[in-house]
Amino acid sequence: MDLFQVKKTKEIRKDILKESLFAIFFVCITILFGFFPRIIAVLNGVPIDLEIDPAFVNGMLTVSGILLGFSSATYISKSEFLRPADFYSIYVDFIFFFLAVYYLFLGQLRGIVTVDELLWVTGSVYVDIVTVVILMNRLKPLLGAHKC
Repeated sequence: MDLFQVKKTKEIRKDILKESLFAIFFVCITILFGFFPRIIAVLNGVPIDLEIDPAFVNGMLTVSGILLGFSSATYISKSEFLRPADFYSIYVDFIFFFLAVYYLFLGQLRGIVTVDELLWVTGSVYVDIVTVVILMNRLKPLLGAHKC
């Protein structure tokens, strides 16, 4: 193995480590935004078992589903331009949407919709927003947009 191959191997390992750390960082940021509404509710002393109007939750769930659809379409059509962090953010997005739908279903089985379900749906919307912003920044050079 000559010196050039050793340097190339070290550069590849360095790039893999950089991409892995980048992915971990963005996944942690995405998860943090998912729990942000819950943190705000706890800090403001909002009772989680308080009953609310289901119309609030339905609108938020619709917004979350639309943004998730946008993320999924980007995942399918532009996958060759995405980094692993982008894929992981979309996976976290799906997990939070699933949790929101799951807890909303449990609330409907109980017959009441509470602040807890609203927090899960709002967290799903926040994760959607973070994922869409990440994807927009990733694909901005492809669209010919200039950096500000």
